[in-house]
Amino acid sequence: MLQWHLNHSSTNGSNAIAAFNCREATSNPPQLVIVQTSTITFPTLATKTLGIADFSPSATASTGLSVSYTSSNTSVATIVNGNIHLVGAGTSVITASQAGDGTNNAAASVTQTLTVSIATNINSTNEMVKIGTFRKTINCSEIGTIKVYNLQGEQVAYNENSNRLNTNLITGLYIIHFSNKNGQKTIQKIIIE
Repeated sequence: MLQWHLNHSSTNGSNAIAAFNCREATSNPPQLVIVQTSTITFPTLATKTLGIADFSPSATASTGLSVSYTSSNTSVATIVNGNIHLVGAGTSVITASQAGDGTNNAAASVTQTLTVSIATNINSTNEMVKIGTFRKTINCSEIGTIKVYNLQGEQVAYNENSNRLNTNLITGLYIIHFSNKNGQKTIQKIIIE
């Protein structure tokens, strides 16, 4: 079969031929395959606060094909089922890609910088879980994951599958993020003395 591959892109509504080639495979009649040019639209990512639910990056491909994502800093954000999952404070470059298929070229990747901050103007959320401190030990009323951040947004202590976290933190104000096994979250300020 003789296959004709025609690559084209659209500029201001008109088609411009980018490449044209022919190759012989069998004696069947020739086939014309038009390969479309694809572009990605990726809106700017707003600054996010650690502790929010996973969210869609909202990039789209002009061909309608699905867009995949990667994160340059997995200590700040990871990609889970096509959504951004926040892990810690800081910045990460999120890259949107579209691989193409038999009739669509791969799109040029597009990047956006994600900035994640930590809430410091909170007292507490989800009063169902009580958090307290005794000297340098953090105690929670339920078993779950305990993450401690300083006011610069750096994670400084961590424990999981526990209701207690022994720390060697210096005296100061910290933010606690607690998640129980049912997914309920508590965010609270504490003072380590």
